[in-house]
Amino acid sequence: MEDRSRSTRENLVNSTRLLRERGIGGPMLAVTSSYHTTRTDVLAADLRLDDVFVTGAHTAWYYAPGAYLREYIGVLTYRLPLNIGVGIFCVVAAVAMAWATSRVG
Repeated sequence: MEDRSRSTRENLVNSTRLLRERGIGGPMLAVTSSYHTTRTDVLAADLRLDDVFVTGAHTAWYYAPGAYLREYIGVLTYRLPLNIGVGIFCVVAAVAMAWATSRVG
């Protein structure tokens, strides 16, 4: 049992280490709340845990909207420089397109 983690990242690292220390290898399944699967999968990829697959357990309907929004924002922060760059590119492209179409018409 892994009981020292304070975050999903720590839990992935500690759990896979414990399993490997016990000679348990191969594909591993990480089970989390359904809204948390994307972030857990991103973390596993960042940690190069290619043999960890993520699945989600049911989340109550009334909890899901806020939880999914929080997770979406959380995933964006993992790639913050990339997401800021993409956002800037989209704004610049939209302004350039608006400028180009205003000159044509």
